Amino acid sequence: MVLSPEVVIVCLRSMGFQVSAKEALLKQIRGLQGSSWQKDSAAFETYATASLQLCRLHVEMVSSGQGTAQNLASARMHLRTTLKQAVQTQAESELYHQMQQLLQKVESLEQTEAEKKHAELG
Repeated sequence: MVLSPEVVIVCLRSMGFQVSAKEALLKQIRGLQGSSWQKDSAAFETYATASLQLCRLHVEMVSSGQGTAQNLASARMHLRTTLKQAVQTQAESELYHQMQQLLQKVESLEQTEAEKKHAELG
């Protein structure tokens, strides 16, 4: 029996294996990057869903103390790149708007983390 990547990721996350879930999501996203996900709505939905899961996982890792500022930077860079590549064809989709909202949250968290670090040093 072969499990879909989505099932594996859900299982890993539910068991608390965030790093393994992150790696599985990265592998899924890399596999989708060669497709024409920017133009095909179904492919975009798959790619955007995996991207949102990955970036939310980065945020969860930082919020739980298991991640670092690098996790937030990775999420920010991935979301910016994805949004830039999809703006011409997918800007009206709900998933595109969810990615925009998550990007705002990530940038806000980065600012908060930077302020905390600055306060600790100063």
